[in-house]
Amino acid sequence: MELNEIELRPAPADGGAGLLVQVLIDGRDLLDRVKEVELPQATADGQPDLAGSYQGLTPEQWEALPEQYGDGRAAVLGCVCGEVGCWPFRVRITWRNDTVTWSGFQQKNRGWSYETLGPFVFAREQYEAAVARAIASAGRRPR
Repeated sequence: MELNEIELRPAPADGGAGLLVQVLIDGRDLLDRVKEVELPQATADGQPDLAGSYQGLTPEQWEALPEQYGDGRAAVLGCVCGEVGCWPFRVRITWRNDTVTWSGFQQKNRGWSYETLGPFVFAREQYEAAVARAIASAGRRPR
């Protein structure tokens, strides 16, 4: 099985207030991947501006993963308004001994299909190290 690689790159939020974490999978921004999948569907709905209208989470929000909604899914991108739950992009995170898998992608406010996105399978050690670095960027120690 070929594994994907995740990088969580903290960057200053727009306006410089805090940090947001950019998600890169195999070197490609998750936002770009999601927008590519959403654009035809959002355009068909007459709202092309909704496609990819997310921002990264804060390092503190990454610390609250892996599950936030009780259905095995967690928001890995939030709304551009700053309230994650307003327009969350969610994934099912499955933990195994050696891997972490992202699948079951969902925008809870739309019935859009993400069947062409993922799944992404990461080496658990690499994934946990990336999350730990993102959390540490906020001056915190991972739990």
